[in-house]
Amino acid sequence: MDRPSHIPIASLSDYEHEIRETVWRFTGIPVSLGIATTKTLSKVATEIVKKQPLYHGVLSLVQSSNEELDELLENLPVQDLWGIGSRYSLLLQSKDIFTARDLKYANQRWIRKHLTVVGERTVLELRGVACIPPLYLLAIDSRSSRNYDSTIQHRFKSPVSRSSPQWYRYWIRCFPG
Repeated sequence: MDRPSHIPIASLSDYEHEIRETVWRFTGIPVSLGIATTKTLSKVATEIVKKQPLYHGVLSLVQSSNEELDELLENLPVQDLWGIGSRYSLLLQSKDIFTARDLKYANQRWIRKHLTVVGERTVLELRGVACIPPLYLLAIDSRSSRNYDSTIQHRFKSPVSRSSPQWYRYWIRCFPG
């Protein structure tokens, strides 16, 4: 998935902070944002942000080298990956796959056989191969005052700016009133 063309790579972090502050200002909901080349890696970024306050709620993995990404994945337990439930987690751990990095480098044929095509897509996405349609994905994890996690996702067919009608209609639907 390509980055929105109207945002230079060097400005992605600033853009994430702007989105985070806008959501907070208009809704009072603290959110964590992650930008990456695949949906799974975006979810990884938001998971990391929630656990490590040094990122101040935002993390872009777009410019991360493979070594930097592997270091982050090494510290993420496989059960914390999006799409890996407790049952798959136990199966993976029985095969010495304990971290997201271990899963990234697992045998793809074994994964396909035991975790089906969905598990194979997760592995491919950890490797940077986008397995969802090339649309612009916004994934926001929020913790509301009622202490439950929710995920808001939307895929735009073209790049959107904060002032676009698409953006406005989307936020009105997500946060009415």
